[in-house]
Amino acid sequence: PQLYKKDRGFDICTYVKHGVGRHGDSLGNRETFESPGMQWMATGSGVVHAEGGATPKGQRNQGFQIWINSPAESKMDNPRYGTVPPQDMPAVKVDETMQARVLAGEAFGVKGKFETTVPILMVDFELDATAATCDEDAAQPNDKKSALTIPTEMDTAMLYVYEGEINVNIHAEAVAAGHVVLLDASESLSRELRLSPTTTGGTGKVLLFAGQKLKEPIVWKGPIVMNTEAEMDQTYQELRSGGFPWVQVDWDYRRIATKPKEDEEKK
Repeated sequence: PQLYKKDRGFDICTYVKHGVGRHGDSLGNRETFESPGMQWMATGSGVVHAEGGATPKGQRNQGFQIWINSPAESKMDNPRYGTVPPQDMPAVKVDETMQARVLAGEAFGVKGKFETTVPILMVDFELDATAATCDEDAAQPNDKKSALTIPTEMDTAMLYVYEGEINVNIHAEAVAAGHVVLLDASESLSRELRLSPTTTGGTGKVLLFAGQKLKEPIVWKGPIVMNTEAEMDQTYQELRSGGFPWVQVDWDYRRIATKPKEDEEKK
């Protein structure tokens, strides 16, 4: 892994669509995973981690890193970690032109593997009017309805189109790559989403994010997300004094050669 950094107070998801993911951290985790795959952490009281550098030179590398703020009552919890390989996050065939990969929350009868501190919904949609992108071995959904209803407990949703363009039932115009549609999911009409390709032969890829506003103050400096300036000052004191992170292994996690053999055997 490259470029170790120090995080506290939020959840992280690194979703790799193309390439090879790699991760190492102060909890002693060392993982390499194929794409499409995901690595996630609830950083809690603090984690030192690094990622990247595993995709062979010349091969395509595409992915997303998403930060989810944690509520004040959970910011100093012990950190948690998980890696999700492709076989554990299969695509669901929603209809003849769409497949979806559920990353967090529950949709189309599938529960996402990203174990967030607060409930969210995160889904990656791929649309193709020719159905060419629908994997032949994609898991079959429990129902064939292509509409997705955002849970009532979530008041905010966002669509990010990252390739091609799509139609959204609650938006008047087609949405092209690089654009975001922000939805007020507190309204019932905005919670019912239906996506479709723009033209025959058209394709589009879009990420859906939905959750509930925490409505708490945020003090954010780099990879530290807290609620007050006093908490931020305390964190930086710990960083300067060597008291960060609170939870870590007792060997040099930056050098895999120092990992105890018994830890490898348990794994």
